[in-house]
Amino acid sequence: MRDYAALAAIAAQNPRINDARIITPKGTFSLRSDFGLWLKRDSPQIGKPETDSMLVEVPGADFLLDLTRAVDGSVHHKNRKITIELICDRPKAQWAYIRAQLEAMLQGQWLRFYFTRDGEVWAGQLDVEMTPGEYKASVKITATCDPWPKEHYFVLGVSKLGTDKIA
Repeated sequence: MRDYAALAAIAAQNPRINDARIITPKGTFSLRSDFGLWLKRDSPQIGKPETDSMLVEVPGADFLLDLTRAVDGSVHHKNRKITIELICDRPKAQWAYIRAQLEAMLQGQWLRFYFTRDGEVWAGQLDVEMTPGEYKASVKITATCDPWPKEHYFVLGVSKLGTDKIA
């Protein structure tokens, strides 16, 4: 039988292993140590922000009129999609409980979250999808976020959130 707490503790000491932390009104949760969810190698996938452009077709002309900067002289952006793909290493008997916990805590909520390797705090509405496999379950969390990170959680080597320190 695996010792999941020991495995998570060893992973927490390795700065090359990324983890996603979700900040809720009840506290900050680690997807790896609290739920046994490990980020896939190419995750997270942070998409680009959509430009709030306003192109107007002028009748009788062969060009578009760009009114993107017409309001205040700057370009504005819409939302950004962030996709977090994870693998659940907990026993199959716990998958239903983990799914219920994730959906109750995250589904449709506007929450802040960050990844331990880059430290950018994002805010967005989360959507959770868990797909059971034969031996492992895969979890996909899609966040529709503000276009830019809210803050950086490391300041002069100490976490602003009080839970991490720079190694």
